[in-house]
Amino acid sequence: MGLLRRVAKALRSMALICLLQSLWCPSVSAGDRISPSAAQLQAAFLYNFVYFTKWPEPLLLDLDAIGICVLGDDPYGRILDITLKGQRLGRRLIRPYRVDTAQVDQCQILYINESERSRFETLRKRLERTPVLTVSDMKCFVSIGGMIQFYLKDNLIKLLINKETIRNSGLELRANLLRLAQFVKQDENLGCD
Repeated sequence: MGLLRRVAKALRSMALICLLQSLWCPSVSAGDRISPSAAQLQAAFLYNFVYFTKWPEPLLLDLDAIGICVLGDDPYGRILDITLKGQRLGRRLIRPYRVDTAQVDQCQILYINESERSRFETLRKRLERTPVLTVSDMKCFVSIGGMIQFYLKDNLIKLLINKETIRNSGLELRANLLRLAQFVKQDENLGCD
């Protein structure tokens, strides 16, 4: 029963993301609608990735908390803290962390800011085959070995996913998340515009 509740909660959250994105419409005057920021929408996505990602069982057994980490300049500020406050995956709290490169393998989800682009190749090699879901909005992120890339299309935040990189890390994404995404192979130039 607990799993069904978590899935239902995650589906409600994804529906909220879709609703928020539909409200984010620049053709309507600012006074007519409340427009969530890209940071708010991305924070909601990061939170929902917890429910739509399957980590290897031995990893989860040892965790007291699920870490959603930000590496580099933090585009979220308190938004991520507020989004995650009191949230749980089973008995585990979902917590935000700001990390440096020495701490990234302690994360379950790692948002990598554009400010880390010059170090990404070294970081990618370090995390290769490690169950850390890497996410960014930097251009070409999935093409250069990242897992999930946020990008803007038709004024909506969309997802590009590199399934090969995810599979090599030992992670699995649930079908509900995969249906929202477009897939990219490494070295393919999609998401580089």
